[in-house]
Formats: sequence, structure tokens, C-alpha cells
Amino acid sequence: MDYLLRDGYFTGSEHAKVDHKRITQSLSVHKKKIALERSALYSFESMMHSRYQMFKAVYFHKTVRAAEVMLIQALKLSDEEFGFTSFNLDEYVKLTDEFILSSLISSTSSKLRQAKQLAEDYQNRKLLKCVFERILTSQTNLQKTRTDELRLEISKKSKIKENEIFVDSSVTPSIPLAPSKNESKSIVLIFNEDGKSFAKEMPISEIPVVSAISGFMNILRIYTHEKYRKKVEIAAKSILGNLK
Repeated sequence: MDYLLRDGYFTGSEHAKVDHKRITQSLSVHKKKIALERSALYSFESMMHSRYQMFKAVYFHKTVRAAEVMLIQALKLSDEEFGFTSFNLDEYVKLTDEFILSSLISSTSSKLRQAKQLAEDYQNRKLLKCVFERILTSQTNLQKTRTDELRLEISKKSKIKENEIFVDSSVTPSIPLAPSKNESKSIVLIFNEDGKSFAKEMPISEIPVVSAISGFMNILRIYTHEKYRKKVEIAAKSILGNLK
């Protein structure tokens, strides 16, 4: 509820509509589990749908992901030089966007040429171009090995160097995971009938809107630089055109 409202405000997205007061005022506890009054179920459904739409329209937007892919790759390429993943806590909290970008851009190391270029392009908003996109409807979760294989296949097919091709697999549960990190299967509802109240655990499958989006959202995208756009696009469509 917190991040959806904040992100909706700062991005201007109309998707992040959450009746947080209605939900929080309708929360209760039943046998050590958070429960929700049945009358607030519509607000809960609406929130789940808003979250789903925000991931599609904002968090997993192709331009947002292009920027993230560039920064992640730049960090991977420069980790040996700067040790970004081995800092202690005091050093870690200093790793602001500005610190990392300035460290990369000011580097004179020949080993960091690509990382530096990615950082400069990011800062100048010369982002990677998305040449292929597919929202996977199956439960398929592309693991890193498969991602690397795709990169190699596309490189061979397009005759563009492997390090100029970027495969991004954006995966998230369509509804939030339970604290156990398992997929939520049910929700506890409080019913008030004839002056009496009782709790009932309702399966997610019986809540139409939430059931319709349950599972995993998996968006596969292929990125490259502007000058390689056409060749990589043709290769990616040839290899991935029938993917579902």
C-alpha cells in the first residue's frame, strides 16, 4: 500500500489507486493470521490489480528496464576493479547513484572501457533499444543459463558481438508472496452476519480478479544499441518468435 501510493504519485501513474484507509480499517487477526473483513474484499482486489498494472506499466516498463540493464552490466564489468559487492556496511551506504556513476565515468582503466561507456550513455540518456518483447503466459522462469544461451544464439544469428546484446527476463509473482516466500494460496476473511462474526479461509482461486492474475508475470526482452537494432531484431524474432 505504501510503495504503490508513493510511486503512483511520483510517476503520475493512474494505475496506483489504493483505498488504503478502507483496507487498514478492515484488518483483523484470526489465529495469528492477518484477516480482512469480507466487506473490504473489493478494495483488496483493486489493490492487487493496481500492483499488477504498476509492474507492467512502470516497474517493468521497457525504458526503465533498459536503464537497469545498463547499470547492472556496468556494475558487473567493474566489480573486480571497484569491489562493489565486497564493501563493508559503512562503505556500502555510500554507494549512491552519483558515487557509482562518477567512479565509472572518471575511470581511466582500459579494462573498464565498456562499463564506462554504459555509464556515460546512461547519464546522457542514450539508452539501449528494445528489439523484442514477449509477456510469457506459461510458468516458465528463464534461468540465467537459458538467458546466456539466448544471448549466444542471437549473437551467432545476427553476427553481432555477444557483449552488445542484452537479454532481460523480468519476473515477479503477480500477487505478493507470503512471509514464508511461498505463493499466497488463500486469504482469511471475517464475515459479519446477523450480529455474529466468523472467519473463513478463502482460496485465491475463488476471488475472481485476484485469481485471474495469480501466478508469475514474466516479461522477456532483448536489448541492443541503436546501430545494431535491425540485425538483432531479425535474429531475435527468428529464434524467439514462437515463444509462449
